[in-house]
Amino acid sequence: MNVSRIMLGAAVALFLGCRPSPPPVAPVNESAQPVPPAQPANTPPPVQPTPTKLPSVDKPKPPTPATTAAPEKNSLRDLAARLIEPTDKAGWRISESAALELERLGPDASKKLLPLLGDPLLEVRRGAAFHLLSSFDPAVPEQVTAFKKLLDDKDATVRNIGFQAVKQLPQAEIAAASPQLATLLDPTHETKAENRAAVARLAGTLGAKGAPFADALQKAATSDSDDRVRAAAIFAYMQVAASPETAVPLLQKALKDSKPSVRLVATGRLRSLATKAEAAAPDLAAALADDSEDVRLAASEALVRIGPPALTPLRTALETGNANAKKLSLACLSALGPAAKEVLPAIEKAQGDADKTISDAAKELVSRLK
Repeated sequence: MNVSRIMLGAAVALFLGCRPSPPPVAPVNESAQPVPPAQPANTPPPVQPTPTKLPSVDKPKPPTPATTAAPEKNSLRDLAARLIEPTDKAGWRISESAALELERLGPDASKKLLPLLGDPLLEVRRGAAFHLLSSFDPAVPEQVTAFKKLLDDKDATVRNIGFQAVKQLPQAEIAAASPQLATLLDPTHETKAENRAAVARLAGTLGAKGAPFADALQKAATSDSDDRVRAAAIFAYMQVAASPETAVPLLQKALKDSKPSVRLVATGRLRSLATKAEAAAPDLAAALADDSEDVRLAASEALVRIGPPALTPLRTALETGNANAKKLSLACLSALGPAAKEVLPAIEKAQGDADKTISDAAKELVSRLK
């Protein structure tokens, strides 16, 4: 009976899916190293995977810098690039054949060249600028803007074309472009001396409106390597200076310039200042001994215009100068009239000069003053 009950219970448990309770699991020690499962007897060791060599991949090459595309043949850009041709005298001229091709494209073809003033290809910019300059209209804002931008071009020829256009603008607009134009006085930016001199002369024509050019002109007047630029800058600085006498220190430096053309401009400007050039009287008296006759004469005229304040420098020239300086100092003293009595002892001493021309002039002046 008991056996039958036991067998019946087992059958019921099997039918209901019951399982015997698993044995209790011991708590896991996290610090302990995991124990690998035991390998059954006669089990071959695990096969280690063979590392697979991946195919080599070339490093990507840096992108090639973009280059300016050449104009397509027979395009407007191609035509613009052919619009000018070099001359025998290192200049440029319009290509008649290219100009004829442009004319055949109709009356609007030239207008389409305006955007090409900003083309990345130099030949295109140069040809378009050269062609459009002849029809530049200061009353057309689009043209004015486009040509002003040429003042910043890297090419000297293109910059000069832009400058030729800007020169045609009203003075107020030229003055507004002074920051761009002033950079053209810098030889590191504008290498052609004739262009720098032209900018200086243009600034001078502005008068008081050219005041923004003053610093650049002063620098060019003393440090430019070309005497044409220095002379033009001196003249222009006098024109734009708020007060002309403020230019006296600059003119004093220019009197010692290595080139007579620059010294002549300086003496001429001092002569125009008359009594306001009094501070430069000693420098002008020293210029009476200049190698250039033109400079000597201009200096003597400036001293006479200064008047009595020039007497002391003239006496020094008479006593210590060379023959030319002595002759001109006596001429200046004679022109000053009775005021020259202040330096009569020096004039009397000159009566004994070894140069007969000097001694005779001194004697005549003494007789007039006594």
